[in-house]
Amino acid sequence: MTDELVVKDGCELIHQSSGIKIFYDKTGVLRAVFDIDSNENPMPQSDPNRFGYALVAINFVDPQSGFAICEVVRLQEFLAGIEDWGAEVVTHL
Repeated sequence: MTDELVVKDGCELIHQSSGIKIFYDKTGVLRAVFDIDSNENPMPQSDPNRFGYALVAINFVDPQSGFAICEVVRLQEFLAGIEDWGAEVVTHL
């Protein structure tokens, strides 16, 4: 089903292969549209994780047609950002 979907004008296609398209939408949000199985899980060949992306929000799921649209983030960029995270121990409550 995903192969039949067309990315609208104003969106920037980042990756396309059988069962998955990854693109920036008009507002700059990175999204993936991909094929899902009957349990609403990504099909193995179209799992965004396989291409280095992690799901951060589910936007739309169509189990009848067998596809989902989700916000994604590049794992490499996400992990690079973690290095700047800090933690503070609070001893007095």
